[in-house]
Amino acid sequence: MKKLAIFLPFLVMISGCMKVPQPNPVANQPPDTHLFVEGRTDTVGGRQIMHWWGNDPDGYIVGYYIKIDTSDWIWTTSNESLIIFHSESTVIEHRFQAKAVDNEGAEDPTPATVVIPTINTPPRIAFAYNSLPQDTTFPVATFYWEAHDDDGDQTIAGYMWKLDTDTTWNIIDDGSVGHITIRDIQPGERTFTVKAFDEAGAVSPDSATYTWYVKPVRGHILLVDDESGDNAGRFYRQILDSLGLDTTQYSIWGVEHGLPYSPYDISAIVNDLGFDVIIWYTGNLDNHITGVQGALATYIDNGKKLFLISQNIINQRSTSNMFVKQYLHVDTLIAVDKNLFPSGNPVYPESLIVGCIEGYPDTLSATTIVPYIDAFEPDSMADAIYRLTEAHDTTALWPGTPAVAVRYPKVENGNAQVIFFSLQLDKMDKRHNIYELFRHVLRDEFGTK
Repeated sequence: MKKLAIFLPFLVMISGCMKVPQPNPVANQPPDTHLFVEGRTDTVGGRQIMHWWGNDPDGYIVGYYIKIDTSDWIWTTSNESLIIFHSESTVIEHRFQAKAVDNEGAEDPTPATVVIPTINTPPRIAFAYNSLPQDTTFPVATFYWEAHDDDGDQTIAGYMWKLDTDTTWNIIDDGSVGHITIRDIQPGERTFTVKAFDEAGAVSPDSATYTWYVKPVRGHILLVDDESGDNAGRFYRQILDSLGLDTTQYSIWGVEHGLPYSPYDISAIVNDLGFDVIIWYTGNLDNHITGVQGALATYIDNGKKLFLISQNIINQRSTSNMFVKQYLHVDTLIAVDKNLFPSGNPVYPESLIVGCIEGYPDTLSATTIVPYIDAFEPDSMADAIYRLTEAHDTTALWPGTPAVAVRYPKVENGNAQVIFFSLQLDKMDKRHNIYELFRHVLRDEFGTK
């Protein structure tokens, strides 16, 4: 305890003799900036990702100023950015700079700098494989293309297109777009041209070009030829001619070799060109109705009229198809792929029709083998027009008297909107009422003038 008592006063004496240090302010130190270029920095494409960061010895970094060549400084709080260095097909050197700014506003007096030699590769463009419109179209056509750039497909900024020799290009400022639908095209020979351009402004040296023929829309009736060969085509054209409709009063759409590649074109032809009556006939086996069902559904929903003549469109797999059930009003499939023979075989007498719809010819008969007939029962919203006579032989071609033609809506609900036959009418005896049947459907049921 003695030692402690003596020692403490000594400490107090020494401490009383010490001088308190005075503040000596130090000036704020500016930050230092660093740069990093992602990838190679010799001759590169015009698209580069730049990184930068800063260090401050007596504070912290609040942001950066960056610039390219002689441009103004741009403020940012980010540490990286995708930079587009504009260049042509020759090497151009670009200078990129960044300087950090600290919390007291001090800027790096020696900005970080990198010189990047760039050379731009222009994009390439070509039409998508097997996508071109047919050699003859209505006044609507859709073109699909694919574009690539050695600097990266993401550098493609957009496209420029024109028709024929127009001097003005139409611009699409979106490199992700890969098609365009052109409407209201003037009839005649037309040429479509499209080019791609990239973020650096380089345009593809070669364009994608296609020349085709545009035919005008005639009348409000569309006759759809969905059978290879021209026998059926001549037959239906003769019928329309017998009704006083020449080829300037209706349009013909040939789809026997396939529908247009683009669903936009299909929808436009069916719904946007002014047709309010469609007569669609198909061949023995193949047809293209599946690819147009959505457009036809919209067409019918809009109150327009469809006369569909197609065997083998309904079968055991497609009776659950929405279009077959909801728009053709086929409820139950009775017989599949049956043949109708020209002599000693069932005919189509109206006397077997429940409700006996007036105006349709009493009997239809075959002049040749009519193959691949699908017989059915319509749903409660539609009327059967024609039925098969009951088969009384051991072959049991079909049970009972199933329908092969249906009318929607039911007679008491107004004029017909949809008439569907599941057999080829051009193979029936033309001297036995086929012309009268068409006259009744088009004139009386559909109100065609």
